[in-house]
Amino acid sequence: MLEPDLIVDYVPRSQFESFHVRSERFACIVTHRRAGKTVACVEDLQRAAMWCAKVRPRFAYISPFLKQSKAVAWDYLRAATGPLRRHGARVHESELRVDYAIERCASKCYAKNIRSWVIYITVRSRASL
Repeated sequence: MLEPDLIVDYVPRSQFESFHVRSERFACIVTHRRAGKTVACVEDLQRAAMWCAKVRPRFAYISPFLKQSKAVAWDYLRAATGPLRRHGARVHESELRVDYAIERCASKCYAKNIRSWVIYITVRSRASL
């Protein structure tokens, strides 16, 4: 039986198209306020989590404070996961965690404090200069 196609309801803005198709490991987005940087990063994390071939990979959105991660990115991640729930994605509100239980992956995406995890992709918000 063929697996149904995954349809993600996200169309990147023109300034983020090169960000999503990059082959480099690191990227830096510099755009104006309210341009959609967080949405682009959350969608990029979700795409990477769904297509990662590693065993039980973890992806994280990191900001200086847990409350900041929750206020800034959690709503976007929860909304982005909506269409994938019928494919087995689960949202854990108390842990600020999303599990993608799709056949081809079993990854987790966190918006939480990080201690000693093996993280494959991270997004840092508002890095100190």
